[in-house]
Amino acid sequence: MRWQRPEPARKVITRAMPWSKGWFMSQKSGWPVEWESGLERKFCELLEFDPVVISFRAQPVTVQLPPGLIRKKYTPDFGVLRRDGRFIYEVKPKEIASLP
Repeated sequence: MRWQRPEPARKVITRAMPWSKGWFMSQKSGWPVEWESGLERKFCELLEFDPVVISFRAQPVTVQLPPGLIRKKYTPDFGVLRRDGRFIYEVKPKEIASLP
């Protein structure tokens, strides 16, 4: 993942109410991080105050999915650079995350 440029890999959109997206002013990352739900905003707060996290960004990369799937591309919600490595996170409510 490229950590030098803060622009998301895709345009941040929301299907929720219009006030459900915004910017989190991250001192840790050195740039504003865009979020598209209240849950993502709270996740940004957790990352900002987690001492293991070095930096983070929204929509870090878009990956091509294998042929034959309905979706052709996938963009995860966050890329996080931690002291122990780089991680990709998908932030979803428990009700959606627990679906098969």
